[in-house]
Amino acid sequence: MLSDLKFQIAKRGGINSIGRCFRVNDSNKNGLFEFEEFELVFSRAGLFLKQQELRTLFRKFDRDNSGSVDYGEFLRALASPLGGRRLNVSLLAWQKFDKDGSGVVDLKDMKGTYDASKHPKVVTGEWTEEMVYKQFVTQFEGEAKGATKNDGKVTKDEFLDYMADLSSNFPFSDDKFVQSVENAWKVTEDLSKVNAVAPKILNKLKKEIVEKVRQRTKGAKFGKDTLAKAFRMFDFDDSGKLIYQEFKKGLEILGVQPTDNICQALFNSVDKSGNGAIVYKEFANSIFEADKSDFSLSFLNKMGDSKKKKPACIFVVGGPGTGKGTQCAKVAKDFGFTHLSTGDLLRAERTRKGSAVGKLINDIINEGKLVPSDITCGLLKTAMDASLENGGSRYFVIDGFPRNLENLDAWEKICSKSFNTATSIFFSCPEEEMVRRLLDRAKTSGRSDDNIETIKKRLRTFNAKTAAVLKVLRVMGDFDQIDCTPSPDKVYTTVKKVIERVIKKF
Repeated sequence: MLSDLKFQIAKRGGINSIGRCFRVNDSNKNGLFEFEEFELVFSRAGLFLKQQELRTLFRKFDRDNSGSVDYGEFLRALASPLGGRRLNVSLLAWQKFDKDGSGVVDLKDMKGTYDASKHPKVVTGEWTEEMVYKQFVTQFEGEAKGATKNDGKVTKDEFLDYMADLSSNFPFSDDKFVQSVENAWKVTEDLSKVNAVAPKILNKLKKEIVEKVRQRTKGAKFGKDTLAKAFRMFDFDDSGKLIYQEFKKGLEILGVQPTDNICQALFNSVDKSGNGAIVYKEFANSIFEADKSDFSLSFLNKMGDSKKKKPACIFVVGGPGTGKGTQCAKVAKDFGFTHLSTGDLLRAERTRKGSAVGKLINDIINEGKLVPSDITCGLLKTAMDASLENGGSRYFVIDGFPRNLENLDAWEKICSKSFNTATSIFFSCPEEEMVRRLLDRAKTSGRSDDNIETIKKRLRTFNAKTAAVLKVLRVMGDFDQIDCTPSPDKVYTTVKKVIERVIKKF
């Protein structure tokens, strides 16, 4: 939830931009918001979370149970902490003024050096130099950060808070942030610290990456091509290259989390040209230099035999109105697959007499909370086990799963040892077409949620949650993206080819 919110904030101009929206709507200027005000500001700022998620977030920051949240504290918690090159260059700027190491400097000394003309929003024409300069001063004197004194002093913590806010405007590029700080404060980055990592530490990290790649791809493909393909999916801005933030995020999704200086050192060791970006094959070649071994054909054959012993599941993902249920029903009828829907399983368990899990689900929903993914996957596994025990098919299509990364983590923990993930099918469809289909359905469905307001909210939620899941599913193994704008019969022609491939392979 927080990671999704941070990504939305980054796309909307960073923490400062959202902070201004909070301040404008703080009618009594007390820095506090009750839930209704909190929800309203989120909507006006273009940030979208489910109401249950928003309430959970509100309770998390309402630490004294007063019914109100300090929005300054809330925004500071969302700002990513400075680290790696960003922290190093920020400290260089601070040390330029704090010559005696006291941790406090005069604001007037900073004002005389700060170059507002180099601010990114001045360069783009969004702000004037005067606006930037005023915003800079108010970070330390006046309403920003809940400041209560105008003593003309700036502490090191205040300065680093300001840099963290600035950093949120550069969600993907360390280079651009560093360049902005260098230009504004007339300092030069020292890369000696991030490069001072022993080769044996980098080699150890490379081996860990190799192992994680093999685990995540389950041997479907391997080696340099696998890693290049995997990191292509982490190219969030589609530049054809990886900048440091994308590189670091890619490692995190693979399950590798080195410290900032080690991660930066690995990136720099691959970036031979020093231009702040690496191409996929350049990275893959570097990583596999440290690992000459590879899977043998006999090992792959054994792995294939082992896979065939486990039932196979197909994840089916797509927005509302894409025809997931229709296509899954066709597969179940024509190929004998067992068709499961997590929504149906939850509803059935809630109404099953004597079910302790059903009571728990009802209690959770009545409290306005989301059903934990462990419960959802537990119901899935129970249903699949029961189907197999009763002589059902060893092939399953799971409709509308996974919905988020938590679902996927729970699947890996609860189900992956007993069931293979044969492929993931993503039904892609333009948003306007999904809206048209759902409105057509509303004419006969009688469903209360088939109205334009609810439909658009559901689509926003789907897009926000599913984007991250799709990136991971693409890396995990087979992935089939199917355009569902043609007629259901034409779409099914493509679906059948996927099903036939799965049956042949598993």
